[in-house]
Amino acid sequence: SAVAAMVGALNPFLPLSDRLRVIKQTASRSGGWSFELGWGILNAGRAVELARRTDRLGPNSRVTPRRGPRLRGASKVKVRINWTGSDPAGRAKLIASGIRSFDLYMKKGSGSYKRIRIGTKFSYALPKLGRGTYRFYTRALDRAGNREPAPRVADDVVIIKP
Repeated sequence: SAVAAMVGALNPFLPLSDRLRVIKQTASRSGGWSFELGWGILNAGRAVELARRTDRLGPNSRVTPRRGPRLRGASKVKVRINWTGSDPAGRAKLIASGIRSFDLYMKKGSGSYKRIRIGTKFSYALPKLGRGTYRFYTRALDRAGNREPAPRVADDVVIIKP
């Protein structure tokens, strides 16, 4: 129970199932479960180190708002969308896995959001957009498989007027 408490105190983002897996996985054993040793002899140092490297905290990303939301031009305008992102460790002693990729979502008018880009870059040049109101947001995925939830409100709005 002391090792489970140490693992939980170090990484509070781990659910109980992961805490148990960490303890079992780092125990010194010879071939799985045995009647004499159960899962093996606890190794608190290895358990704490594995808990430190187990990332269960989702990444963050956000479209960088443009300076002027209204664009004027010809019937179609080329727009570049930029965003930022990070994979926080939560606490200084945890090790984040890092961002694997970003998904860029776009919605025109009152339509529904569509994923228009998947990649690792922090920028995307959209093909020429026609007149209307466009909303954008990003979702990041880290190397541990944690996906950022979709925001309630778009990060950026671009209005194109003729």
